[in-house]
Amino acid sequence: MLRGMKLLAVLGLALILLGCGDGPQAKRDKFYDKGAAFYEQGDYVKATLEIKNAIQTDPKFAQGYYLLGMCSFKQNDYKKAYGYFNKALELNDALTAAEVMVGRLLLMGGEHEQALARADKLLTASPEHAEAQLLRGASLAALGKEKEAVFVLEKLKAAGSQEADLYIMLANLSLKNDDSVKAQAYLEELLGVDPGHRAGRLLLASVLERQNKLDEAQIQLQELIGQQEPEHQAEARLLLVRFYLRHQRQVEAEALLRSLSAENPKEERFRVLLVRFLADQGHEEKSLEILRQGLNDLPESLVLTEMMAKYRLGRQQVDEARQLLGAYLERMKTGPLFLQAKLMLAQIAVQEQEFDTALKLADEILGENGNDLGARILKGDLLMQRRDFDGAIVEYRSVLKELPQNVPVMFSLAKAHLGNDEPKLALELLQNAFERDSKLAPVGILLSRLYQQEGKFAQALGVVEKALQQNPENDELLEMTASLLVRRGRSADALELCRRYLAQDAENPRYNVLLAQVQVAMRDFPPARTALLRVLSRDPDNRAALFTLVRLELLQGSPQEALNHGLELREKDPENQIYGLLLANLYEQTGSFAKAAVIYEEVLEKNPRSLVAANNLAYYFAEYQPEVQNIARAQKLLEPYLENNRSEPVLMDTAAWVYFRAGDYEKALALLGGVEEKIKEVPEALYHLGMIQKALGHREAAIVSLEKALAGEPFSAGNEARVVLEALRR
Repeated sequence: MLRGMKLLAVLGLALILLGCGDGPQAKRDKFYDKGAAFYEQGDYVKATLEIKNAIQTDPKFAQGYYLLGMCSFKQNDYKKAYGYFNKALELNDALTAAEVMVGRLLLMGGEHEQALARADKLLTASPEHAEAQLLRGASLAALGKEKEAVFVLEKLKAAGSQEADLYIMLANLSLKNDDSVKAQAYLEELLGVDPGHRAGRLLLASVLERQNKLDEAQIQLQELIGQQEPEHQAEARLLLVRFYLRHQRQVEAEALLRSLSAENPKEERFRVLLVRFLADQGHEEKSLEILRQGLNDLPESLVLTEMMAKYRLGRQQVDEARQLLGAYLERMKTGPLFLQAKLMLAQIAVQEQEFDTALKLADEILGENGNDLGARILKGDLLMQRRDFDGAIVEYRSVLKELPQNVPVMFSLAKAHLGNDEPKLALELLQNAFERDSKLAPVGILLSRLYQQEGKFAQALGVVEKALQQNPENDELLEMTASLLVRRGRSADALELCRRYLAQDAENPRYNVLLAQVQVAMRDFPPARTALLRVLSRDPDNRAALFTLVRLELLQGSPQEALNHGLELREKDPENQIYGLLLANLYEQTGSFAKAAVIYEEVLEKNPRSLVAANNLAYYFAEYQPEVQNIARAQKLLEPYLENNRSEPVLMDTAAWVYFRAGDYEKALALLGGVEEKIKEVPEALYHLGMIQKALGHREAAIVSLEKALAGEPFSAGNEARVVLEALRR
């Protein structure tokens, strides 16, 4: 018995040793094989876990890194895939499959030259490498070298390659050359090799449709439907619906959508499509019938609930929309859909200008889910509306931490920093946002304005020119581009730009006014006047034309005519502060200072933060009504702006003159001290400086300032300045 037990122990030890004899490589391969099997099944998450186990066993396993890269690639995580493929090549530079994938990723990332270099490197070592030839052809095509690309790809095809990508590329290159017949031939050849190739059949249907071979295109789409498993046919049938819609076959489209809805009663998307289709066709009652039935059958569908709520809102039935969403909240109680419905309620509150209610709802959503980015964006917007810029910055930054590429949120954050008087941070954000997406016109407009504030007009012009290319219909970008071209001394280019737009729409009033503005800037007054009067003959209320006409009259030395047009503008829009300030300025130029002061009072009543109105009214008091109470009022008007505008010469000159009138000569001199360099060629400011210096007993300095003032352009107090200067010289 004892001998038997010893024998069993020896056998057990032998079995253990035998198991260990497989070694780390066998363990690695076991993990790898499981991962490869999961990869083939399309389960990339499980595949990744198994392959990572294999790499943990053997950290120098190049093939493992390659397959990890493929898993990341299939999950569209291209950055991670790129890292894994390069790691595989670092461990084994002969792993050509990894080299090809690096090339493909470079190509996808727009690095076409680098992708071509990778392909050429592979082909130097192995001239017949099919995947490298395919990569080379794709790289050449991306670089615009279509003929070379076709040559490479045709050669690969002649060598017997039946890669689907080869046929697809050749077909696309043919389409680029408007050769639909050749593209069709390539795709038919592909489907002869691989009848189940979905992308190839879809492209063939598109090519046939392009040739107006609609029956044949429909056959291809129906063939595609038939090739799908029953549970996957719905997607292919939707392609047929879109085909019907493109060719105004609404009856067939509706029938197919109704079939899809009936066959898939638990899926909301088919009902949504049917509702939208019927609404687009003008069948409101039919659309509502489907929507009501959908809400009855699928009471937890947020999409259908939101559609009905939007329908109610579109008909000003705000209470009904709120009741609908409130009932949905009662049913759902909690969860992501519950929070989305509450967010819509908050958005309705914003539309109704119930900002406190909206903020309360946003806070409730964030109380349940602090990561609800929609609620954070809404809260940021609401805090911006309250001028709580610090709070808005916190919300927008929280969103960008999760969505660092979100350009609209970057734009909102930039505006919050501007509100917080942090222009450098705003500029940095806008530069980043514009680099990522120059199509968003407001980003380009604000970035250009910041550049202009910094005096960087070349950069400002570059931004709006690029933005205008992306948004050719945006009038504001067009006007900014023309204005900056003029400012940069490129008036001829500005004229050409205007004429190019007018060639497309000769009667467009904005284009005609813009052309006139450029002509006014060039002092070419007769055609500008003709264009403006023509616009006003068709639209007497065109304020841009009137505004430009005011400027034209001023430049031509006709202030009274300018004043008449300014009065017209104010009459058409009495609430417009810009027109009010313009009219006040025109009154000043025609000597009606008291009338100008009345307008400044009106502007300040509506907008107490108007620096222009505050400055000009204060100057009026100091110059024309320097009574004690008026000077005290002038000081009160200016005081909020002095600390943060020490380098602003116009404001400092006004403030200095006010304090001079108040008898505070030391403060008056100190205010002008910070802008002395900026006023050295401004006669009126030099006159004020001389008068302040005289009051302080600085006789020699006062003489110098007054002499400089009188040596410049004539100014209203010139005679008084001469009298004072003569007295000082005696």
